[in-house]
Parts: sequence; C-alpha cells; structure tokens
Amino acid sequence: VVNFDKTIPVKRLAKKCNFTQQEIYGSVFESEIERDFEKGLVSPERFFSYLNDKFHFQCSFNEFKDIFADMFTLNERMAGLLFEIKKKNLVLCLLSNTDIIHFEFIRNKYKALDVFSHFVLSYAFKVMKPDPKIYTEAMKLCKAEPRECIYIDDTLEFAEAASILGMSGIHYNDTEQIKLELIKSGVEV
Repeated sequence: VVNFDKTIPVKRLAKKCNFTQQEIYGSVFESEIERDFEKGLVSPERFFSYLNDKFHFQCSFNEFKDIFADMFTLNERMAGLLFEIKKKNLVLCLLSNTDIIHFEFIRNKYKALDVFSHFVLSYAFKVMKPDPKIYTEAMKLCKAEPRECIYIDDTLEFAEAASILGMSGIHYNDTEQIKLELIKSGVEV
C-alpha cells in the first residue's frame, strides 16, 4: 500500500548529529533494538533514548518521531486495486512488520488504509513475519481458514511463509502482476 525509502530519515537524522548516514542507518534500521521496537518490546521513548545516547541528536523526541516516520509514499495503483477488491465485500487485513511510530504516521496520512477491516501489526502482537504466529493471528481475526486467504507481500520469504501455512502466498512485484494473480485465484478485479 505504501512504498518507503529508509534513506530519507537517515539523511535528515545525519543533519542532527556528527555521524555518517551509514553509521546511523545500521543502528536505526538493522539493529536488535529496531527489531525489538517493531516487536513492541521497546517503547518509542526507549528507542529514541537508545539512539540519542549513541548519536546525540540535536532534536527533541517529537522532532525525531517526525523525521523517523516521514519516509513513505502511497502506492496509488495498489491502493486503487485494494479499493476495487473492498467493493467486492471481501475482508482485507493488513499484516505488517512495523512499529507504532510508522503505523500511526501512515494511518493518519493515508486514508487508503481505511479499506482494511483488520490490522495485524508486529508491534501490537509482539511477533514478526515470517513467524507463523502472526499469520495465524490474521486468520483468526478474519475468521478464515488458510485455503480462504490470499497473502501478498513484497518480501518473497514472507509470501512463502504464508504458503507453507496453506494460504495462497503471492510475491508482489507490481500491481498488474497482482491483478493477474488475483484473477487466477478467482478474485474478479
């Protein structure tokens, strides 16, 4: 539904300290604390405090949140496709590895998320894809059996994990490819 570019906040954070973009990127987006933050095991304040202790950012917590969150753009074609699917009275569930800062930003900025009936978010359920538990939670919320579910993800490993559970896992490349896959699965779009 949204595209993201992690280099955007990294560039902006580099301007708030005396460290390189590479140093910041690894600590912010490829670290154990970031995974724990996405699992909901670390609060936003603790995440900021940890990074601020390391990088001495010249910004407040609220300014950090604004910088950290602002890396998304709406995938308009996918949002349009989801809207068409929703008109078919199908249940749409967003399953995402995300943190509370990013999700609140996206939810407030993009009304396209209104098509989803349910949200299964790693920070809220304390588990991340590809762990089978997160897919199971999504099926429970949707009151659906695996064979009734089509799961789409831009990460192949996550689509494959859904397939192992009996869902129809589709690896997203572009919206046209998804339309064709949905038609093959019997969803008219």
